[in-house]
Amino acid sequence: RGASALDAGPATTPAMLESLLRGGSKACGACMVTASHLPKEWNGLKLFSAKEQRGLNKKEVKEVLGLAADLADMMQPVEGDIASAEAGFMDDYVEKLRQTIIETSGISTTPLKGLKVCVNPGNGAGGFFATSVLAPLGADVSSSINLEPDGAFPNHPANPEDKKHVQATIDAVAASGADVGVMLDCDVDRCGLIDGTTPKPEPVNRNRLVALAAQVALEDGNGVIVTDPVTSGGMTQFIEERGGTHDRFKMGYRNVIDRAAETKPEPALLAIETSGHSAWRSNNFVDDGCYTAAKLLGRLAKARVANPSCGLLDLLGGSLKEPAESIKVKMPVSSLEKVPEAEIKLCDALKACETATASWRMEPVNHDGLRCSVGDGDW
Repeated sequence: RGASALDAGPATTPAMLESLLRGGSKACGACMVTASHLPKEWNGLKLFSAKEQRGLNKKEVKEVLGLAADLADMMQPVEGDIASAEAGFMDDYVEKLRQTIIETSGISTTPLKGLKVCVNPGNGAGGFFATSVLAPLGADVSSSINLEPDGAFPNHPANPEDKKHVQATIDAVAASGADVGVMLDCDVDRCGLIDGTTPKPEPVNRNRLVALAAQVALEDGNGVIVTDPVTSGGMTQFIEERGGTHDRFKMGYRNVIDRAAETKPEPALLAIETSGHSAWRSNNFVDDGCYTAAKLLGRLAKARVANPSCGLLDLLGGSLKEPAESIKVKMPVSSLEKVPEAEIKLCDALKACETATASWRMEPVNHDGLRCSVGDGDW
């Protein structure tokens, strides 16, 4: 069809989208080759549109796949070398992350001096965050692990939700005395954190990550925080106490981000999933784990000016009501075709239990499945 392509070399998913958003870009689209957090035998593509200024949604991806199938017989093999855009491709993105930390901290020179940060990208694409973003701002990143990209993921999956990834980071933080651990997934659009200042290093992920990001976002003014539907019962109260409105929407980071961008009368401040996907209005709703980590590290640096021993969880002040236990269960279904039927049966069963149990109450708003409060509503 006469299109030309450029090879960006090793990059990240957020950087691919941002290459389209910057002024002067001549590309009409971008494609990130990644299987994200899936096992090493998988691969995949993430597609971005300059016209839409975002990643493609499921419907649009299906349309692209249909076009590819229809045009497959007409395609000609590529001849010659593909032009490289690798030199300097990540530079603007890296500089933006540095500036995010500087602006959030309010400290213009080495804002992370004295902060020991252990970055664990799980041998994905995120090693640069330690060496090119944090270290130049004064952070001690000597405790970081698994920085070298390796598609075989020899140490553990590059997935901040994975127990092995979390434990490896906790162990490295504990062994080194790091103040913070930063976990990134393979293509760095998700993150999780570790607070190393507690007696035993503690994860700052899932509900804690949502709450901390929401708190930082709301420091810039009141607004809407869009999350997936599985946040804890105390999240709405936490957000409302800080002047925000909690919009508990559907599963799926694309659903959450699109919802935030389309919120009226003005877009939401933040879209975030408990999985670690997050997109800020201040960052053009680019799904970027490094940006979230940069915002939170900058905020921590700001707090440590007055309290040098402050940790990430200290920023929450113990005000988030957390469940004593949180379990994610995936129920097997025999085939994709039977998923809708299985969902109906499961929801009917939950409705029957709610009717038969005095202390159960169905949530009034459910965009995705059903949510039932039990007892005092904390779970």
